[in-house]
Amino acid sequence: MIGAVNDVISTVAGVNDPKFVNYSLNTAVSNADFNTSWDFHIQGNSPALSKGITSFTRHHAGGMIMKNGITYTSPAPAGFVGAYGIKN
Repeated sequence: MIGAVNDVISTVAGVNDPKFVNYSLNTAVSNADFNTSWDFHIQGNSPALSKGITSFTRHHAGGMIMKNGITYTSPAPAGFVGAYGIKN
């Protein structure tokens, strides 16, 4: 697989663990069930906290209405990557 210039790719499974509050990296990728106890915020010691960039303009900041009536607003650029940031 060829990645983009800024992609972080590991050769060892789990080495780039984002340290989610409540989600095991051992969860099978074929798992089709969503567990409501999962929490994709990242812990305060997560390496993902310092990998984001903020030097771009996001699309859909004002929101866009989807066919089902739900408005989608894209997240603002942040200093962290993935997840929802640190849990307060």
